[in-house]
Amino acid sequence: MSSNNKLYVGNLSPSVEENVLSELINERSGCFPASILVKGAGYAFVECPDPEMAEKIKTSLNGFPFMGSQLIVQDSLPRPRSDPSFSRLNCIWMQEWFEEFTRPEREGCLLFNGEAGPAI
Repeated sequence: MSSNNKLYVGNLSPSVEENVLSELINERSGCFPASILVKGAGYAFVECPDPEMAEKIKTSLNGFPFMGSQLIVQDSLPRPRSDPSFSRLNCIWMQEWFEEFTRPEREGCLLFNGEAGPAI
């Protein structure tokens, strides 16, 4: 059993609205989710009050035919967070590399005007 109370519901029709999905969840599992966020791209996120309810919804809806396609219901993965320190370090490294690579005295380096830099 999962300890996650947030679910991903995929393979939805782009025209599905939150109230329609909520009714389907209630009919199939007998559960009322805490919140539903439907995205127009054919997926939704469902948050349940507890992991047991999420598991019940997942088992009752995964693979269920709905509006011409089979639903995919699985635990929602945490949203990846970008690491600002990595991005900042990567920018610093790129700047240092660019400065080193474009030095005029670097042998075989092309300058911005297209001419080769002088050999050392």
